[in-house]
Amino acid sequence: MRVRPAPAVPDDHGDALRSHTEGAQAIAIAVAVAALNRMLDFGRPKSVRVV
Repeated sequence: MRVRPAPAVPDDHGDALRSHTEGAQAIAIAVAVAALNRMLDFGRPKSVRVV
């Protein structure tokens, strides 16, 4: 198995927001929260109550 070396310049900026204005930051946070919630929903089992 071959492992590719890490890029010399990282693609992301860590936890920093890329948007500079407050409005754009609010939108970026809303999108990130929606994406995270959707990923968590995919991992949550669908349960049905059996009586």
